[in-house]
Amino acid sequence: MGAAISSNPRPFDRFFGTGYREVILFPELLALPPEFIHSVGFIEAGQSPHRDSAWRRGDFDLASIRCTVNGRSVLHYDGREFVAEAGDVMVLYSPSECRCHVDASERWEFFYVTLCGRAAVRAMREITATMGPVFALELRSRTLALTADACLSALQGTISSPRHASEIAHTIVSSMRSETLGQLSQSSAPRASTPDLFFEVEQFCLKNLSRPIGVEDMARVARMSRYYFTRKFGKKRGVSPGHYLASLRLDEAKRLLAQGGLTVKEVAVQCGYSDANYFGKVFRKNLGISPGSLRFAGRKGNNRTSDQPLASQQTCRMGSPAPAPRRAECAS
Repeated sequence: MGAAISSNPRPFDRFFGTGYREVILFPELLALPPEFIHSVGFIEAGQSPHRDSAWRRGDFDLASIRCTVNGRSVLHYDGREFVAEAGDVMVLYSPSECRCHVDASERWEFFYVTLCGRAAVRAMREITATMGPVFALELRSRTLALTADACLSALQGTISSPRHASEIAHTIVSSMRSETLGQLSQSSAPRASTPDLFFEVEQFCLKNLSRPIGVEDMARVARMSRYYFTRKFGKKRGVSPGHYLASLRLDEAKRLLAQGGLTVKEVAVQCGYSDANYFGKVFRKNLGISPGSLRFAGRKGNNRTSDQPLASQQTCRMGSPAPAPRRAECAS
């Protein structure tokens, strides 16, 4: 029977206060089941590239599921960098050429469950081929709860037999396939059946333009890692989150300036720019006119500029990004 699922909405919180430990399960076992738990651990990685005990055993493939509890790590894989932050899942394979690096100003706490067996590793490779090596799951994710329960059970010595370990591994893999590949297949269904998280992000941005929000905040609202959010946002909306946010700020600035009631500095602050000079450069570069000129036109009652789009303007509204020679400079 598999491990019981915790009702804790943040399953990784249960690791706070526990010691850093790693355990290899049933090291004497020679014939592996198709799905099996090889090892588990809860550790804090330092500043040097990290390699854990997941790679100590045998000449067979391994898939290590790492769930970040605190801090962040940079994964160098296949010539690219992927950032894992609190709540993100990272999947690594052995043998493979990859390493995790923790910056000098950072630390990285994570728990992991390393799987072995042909069926388990094949299923995990299918998942990461679609999701990438770093991705986010909901905080109430059944997979996160199962993985945390399995790790804690193994550390506490309550996984009683190889069969027990195999059953838990099967449950984790099946749950992760369902939550990742299953969610992707559902995303092609009519929008009415699934909530649009990006609409929620849009509303957040519109309500907080005066604050120094950035892509990290947008990803947090979408409950995704920055990397995964940026990729999904760009694919769905046709523009990067940073450029989208910058275009919202410029649209709002254009509207306020055309009204003529605020100074350029006041408009800059209301649109999230702490430096009015920098705001002026960004505005002129992307809209082809200075903020002062647009404000002057507004004060003279000239509504042409505010009613008609400028030739050099790019408006990156969600759902209908328009290609243009220039793209808004991200000031976040």
